[in-house]
Amino acid sequence: MSRADYSRLVSDAAGLALGLEDAINQTDAHVVPELIASQVPELEAVTLRLKQVECPSEVEAAHRSLVGGLETFADDLVHVSEEASLAASQGDVYQRGFFSSSLSWTDNGARMRWELSLSHGLAAIKQALRELHATGLTETGATPHPADEFASPLPSDIW
Repeated sequence: MSRADYSRLVSDAAGLALGLEDAINQTDAHVVPELIASQVPELEAVTLRLKQVECPSEVEAAHRSLVGGLETFADDLVHVSEEASLAASQGDVYQRGFFSSSLSWTDNGARMRWELSLSHGLAAIKQALRELHATGLTETGATPHPADEFASPLPSDIW
């Protein structure tokens, strides 16, 4: 596979993952489970294509991180979809808890968005894209926003 073809494939994966993140954050919770269900097969397909290609040797570690991040993100989306379903039942009470039950009111999608923001897969994708971008292997627009770099908590020694 040529570098240009690899770059396009990485950009397709990036566009899909980052676009899905953006769509979930901007969409009503009622629509999110359907949105995720329609996009996960495409996410899995692009992940499979990435697993099967031979990447340039200088980006093997970033490539593995990207593939792993895409796989984890697909799993993370299950939790996001569950939270979206709960939020869509706005005003209803639901029960959670392993050892004891607890009642909680739904929150119109805030918890769904919180679950998405905690996605380890999405964080791994963004880190891998930064590394791939540094080597010139992403197309324009396929990199995470620079502010994403500051989304993680500050080290405690700064305080």
